[in-house]
Amino acid sequence: MDALRASYGDTSSDSDSERENSKKPRISTGSSTSDSNLAAETTHLPLPPPPLSLLNPPNSLGMVDCFSSSQPNRLRSFPHVEGNYALHVYIPVFIPSAAKNEMTRFLKKVSSVVPGLHVVDVDVPVNSLYKDDSKLEQIALGREFHISLGRTVPIRVHQIDSIVAMLRQKLQSQRRYWIDFSRWEVFVNDDYTRTFLSIEVITGGLLEITKQIQVVNEVYKLHNLPEFYKDARPHISLAWALGDISNSLKRAVEEEMKRLNVEGTLRKRIFSVPGYLRLSASDRFGKRVRKLEKEFCMSWLRKLGRSNRQLRRAVCYSNAERTQARSPSVIVIGGGMAGVAAARTLHDASFKVILLESRDRLGGRVYTDYTFGFPVDLGASWLHGVCKENPLASVIGRLGLPLYRTSGDNSVLYDHDLESYALFEKDGNQIPQELVTKVGEAFESILKETEKVRQEQSEDMSIHRAFSIVFERKPELRLQGLSHKVLQWYLCRMEGWFAADADTISLNSWDKAKLLPGGHGLMVRGYLPVINTLAKGLDIRLNHRVTKISRRHNGVKVTVEDGNSFVADAAIVAAPLGVLKARTIKFEPRLPDWKEEAINDLGVGIENKIVLHFDKVFWPNVEFLGVVAETTYECSYFLNLHKATGHSVLVYMPAGQLARDIDKMPDEDAANFAFLQLKKILPDASAPIQYLVSHWGTDINSLGSYSYDTVGKPHDLYERLRVPVDNLFFAGEATSMSFPGSVHGAYSTGLMAAEDCRMRVLERYGELDLFQPVMGEDNPVSVPLLISRM
Repeated sequence: MDALRASYGDTSSDSDSERENSKKPRISTGSSTSDSNLAAETTHLPLPPPPLSLLNPPNSLGMVDCFSSSQPNRLRSFPHVEGNYALHVYIPVFIPSAAKNEMTRFLKKVSSVVPGLHVVDVDVPVNSLYKDDSKLEQIALGREFHISLGRTVPIRVHQIDSIVAMLRQKLQSQRRYWIDFSRWEVFVNDDYTRTFLSIEVITGGLLEITKQIQVVNEVYKLHNLPEFYKDARPHISLAWALGDISNSLKRAVEEEMKRLNVEGTLRKRIFSVPGYLRLSASDRFGKRVRKLEKEFCMSWLRKLGRSNRQLRRAVCYSNAERTQARSPSVIVIGGGMAGVAAARTLHDASFKVILLESRDRLGGRVYTDYTFGFPVDLGASWLHGVCKENPLASVIGRLGLPLYRTSGDNSVLYDHDLESYALFEKDGNQIPQELVTKVGEAFESILKETEKVRQEQSEDMSIHRAFSIVFERKPELRLQGLSHKVLQWYLCRMEGWFAADADTISLNSWDKAKLLPGGHGLMVRGYLPVINTLAKGLDIRLNHRVTKISRRHNGVKVTVEDGNSFVADAAIVAAPLGVLKARTIKFEPRLPDWKEEAINDLGVGIENKIVLHFDKVFWPNVEFLGVVAETTYECSYFLNLHKATGHSVLVYMPAGQLARDIDKMPDEDAANFAFLQLKKILPDASAPIQYLVSHWGTDINSLGSYSYDTVGKPHDLYERLRVPVDNLFFAGEATSMSFPGSVHGAYSTGLMAAEDCRMRVLERYGELDLFQPVMGEDNPVSVPLLISRM
């Protein structure tokens, strides 16, 4: 009889037969080891390891602890056969701390009316824990629960790889969701030997879980395995009693719920948890389609030894490792906006974080220089989207950093109502403003025509090629003479937005990035205060150039240039795309092909700044000074910082091939080149007293300015680059499909990578209830942005 009472694999086999009186489905739960039974065992065979592919499957949560059970009347739902594995597919659930106190009171009240209730898995009577609420809360609610997606079934070893591959492939097509546990319910197993007090999912998450159950059923059916209940009712069970006492237990539950309703304390939902899905996205024809990669857990157990009771867990980590009193650890690679944001978030969540930065400063491509005695940004300098919806708005607002709005709308090209230009020919003649405005409107019309070309053509092409087709179809849009030169200047501005030449920019994807409202605001005091604020109190190691990142089943090892190594539970790679392309960081094992393709196929543009400081102002009071020419390569423009900051500074901003050519020049030659362009349009210009030059393309720490969509490559490459690989996470502007090439895009991906990493690591620790994920809630303290030129 002892053998009949033993649980095969885990206690989920018993749960597979739960139902309500009307054959309602059940939920499986974990089980604990019976000390008395195991102590009686004197000999047993060692547990062989599971297949290597299961020890660290891509995008897995890790194995779970499962033991045999000595709970009374526990009958195996299938006989043991030597060589079989027990398969259980489920969603792990950890009850949030905020909900435990109320649930503990509910359990006490119900069990006082219905004695004989036991805590699931540990077989401790609930009424024996009355005197200590904290003990009841810890024993009854302080563990992992399961929402089953399929029956616990026996499979042969040769079926493992096939089932795992199919499940991974099919469980990648659902959007992100939360699971709402909204109702207390009573279930009875198929044999009427046990009654369960449970919490059911009836609203949020029900549709998604139902779809996942259907997927698991499909895979089971292909492998001749029994399917799940057709009308599944997802729930977790908290307590059980022997026999069918469903009527009395239901009455007790209903009475307690009525009492709570009268008192006004009955909640619409008892608690909510995330569905353990990892976000990926594609963007096609302007519609964002959210795809999620299901991080499903599978429990693989092997019955061994001469006794059916002797089971050991097939997991990667021991109990001691999972429960040791230490903070989870993460290494962040890269001290730019994304890396600092990720490190800040994890540090505030009580993680041990080390940030490794190859430079002797923080900020990465955000670089505020003070050589002139005042701040000048040599890298990113705009907030694109001056509005409260911008992820960085709350930080900038709290710091009281002023913004100078250079554009009143979210156009990437120009704004006739606010932005002002003074365009010149190379001989110094200024172009009438009426012509500048007229050509700008023509440029907008040409772009609208390229949209028609995009819809008609099945294959992608460059912006430059699309312009040529438009001119062939509508010769009246082809401009001549001075108007043609002004048109080239507008195209030059567009190239500056992408930091790339028009013949390399994708027609299909050039406008796929999301543009926030509010126009573009120049950071008057630079971005460095934001970086310094986020980095305060972090463990930062400057001059630590990472050369190798090794992924292991139990963590990561990061090696730096001097040979020193750092180990942690996970790592966030926030290195620039240019650095990833250069393969200066070696990954072991190598990254998956889809990740390598994303790195290879995304474009990296170059835009540099040559900052000229003069002793006085001698130029027109406009935002931009421009030089028009026959080709975009010959066109150029200067940003007038005097209007925004009051300092006599002009910033020459070449992009694309011109920037690459200037990138190779020494600083003095580059400054002379920029000043010569200025002298062409303003012959009386005085020589600068100081200059600064950026070299983002040749800087080994960046190897480019920011990412862009290349011809023939899908826009979802950004998302592919962001998707984690095991315990390795990615962040940076090149991982933002919504806001690529922007500081707020980098910042938001840092937050996202930190949240993904936090959940993955805490899942491994079994402490997911310690912190609640941020789901886009508004900051309770909102400080308005300081904007000049409203």
